[in-house]
Amino acid sequence: MEILDDLNGVEISTNIMSSNPMDFSGKITLYTDKANHPGMIFYSLDDGKTKEEKQKDIVKKGLSLLVGIGLFLLGTSVQPRMPVNPVPAP
Repeated sequence: MEILDDLNGVEISTNIMSSNPMDFSGKITLYTDKANHPGMIFYSLDDGKTKEEKQKDIVKKGLSLLVGIGLFLLGTSVQPRMPVNPVPAP
């Protein structure tokens, strides 16, 4: 339990943990709640983005997904089709 007191409020910067840009980049904060959850360690993530920036990111991802689906559907609808009544070779 004494170790938990030392962990409460510890901040970990994840920018140095990975070189993959798709990984979470920001700050992880550890905290404890001895009164209600003794022995548990909780965490929160903060990527440093404002609510508006997060909403813009969601819209961008949604639009790129829709464009990708549209291109896929366009590509499948342009496929050459077999004639319904093929003519036999002489």
